[in-house]
Amino acid sequence: MTDPDVVIDGTPYAELVDLGAIAKSEGISYEEAIDRFGSQSSNSRVIDKLDAELPDEISGVRYVDDQRGCAPASRVPSRLARSSWPGPSPWRSP
Repeated sequence: MTDPDVVIDGTPYAELVDLGAIAKSEGISYEEAIDRFGSQSSNSRVIDKLDAELPDEISGVRYVDDQRGCAPASRVPSRLARSSWPGPSPWRSP
C-alpha cells in the first residue's frame, strides 16, 4: 500500500506506481507512460475548477495530443442556438 501523502515532483507517489503498471501493461517505457498519461490527474483538477467556476458553459472535455492534453467544449447559449446566421458557417474552412 502506498502512502497517499507522498508526492514526488508534484505527482502523488501512488500515481507514479500506477504509471509503472500502465507502462508494463502497454509495453511502453516508464517515461512514455508519464508523458502520455501523467497529466491526467492535473487535467482532472483543471476540469473540476472549470466546472466549478463555469458550470453552465462547459459541456465536456476530450483528451487530445495522444492523451497529453485536454480541450474543453463549451455549450452554445440558447439565445445563440436559436438565432440564424445569414452567411456561410463560421465553423467551416472556405
